[in-house]
Amino acid sequence: QDELGGYAGFFLFAGFFLVIGGTGLLIWRVIKTKEEEAAGLVDGILRPIGLGKFCLLGISTAGVYPGYWFWRCWRQHWHKEGAGIMPFWRAVFGQFWTYALFETARERAEKKLPNWVGVIVLVTYLVLGVVSTLGDRLNLQAAISGTLALLTPLVLVPLVMQINSANSEALIAANA
Repeated sequence: QDELGGYAGFFLFAGFFLVIGGTGLLIWRVIKTKEEEAAGLVDGILRPIGLGKFCLLGISTAGVYPGYWFWRCWRQHWHKEGAGIMPFWRAVFGQFWTYALFETARERAEKKLPNWVGVIVLVTYLVLGVVSTLGDRLNLQAAISGTLALLTPLVLVPLVMQINSANSEALIAANA
């Protein structure tokens, strides 16, 4: 019997299905985003999203959605304000750019969270990312490492709140 109680094959198949399906959805969404930008349909500062939707998508995609969301935030900032940034690379290295995104949102927010909240989000997000990635080397059981990976997007909730504070209630509701 394997470490996963005999379900290793199932998890392998499910993981493969999620990666293929998720990649397809991600590509489709990137194309739609670029079409929306070309048509002038992108509103708001950064990318507002409902907290429930963010948590559901972040957990159900095992942390892939936050990467896409980082890309949307930075791309919207680049598109709307002409910022001299590279949204793709800021999304790829999103864990390192978390505080910069927090500060960018904080500058524009109506209700400003303290700076230390952004620092805690950055440090916690980095540490959980490393621990969940290096779970085997740290002698963590697969279930603990997997649970950490699934719950890591929840650390970003204060960042989502700060970005939402920089946008209108109607726009947040439209993206909930």
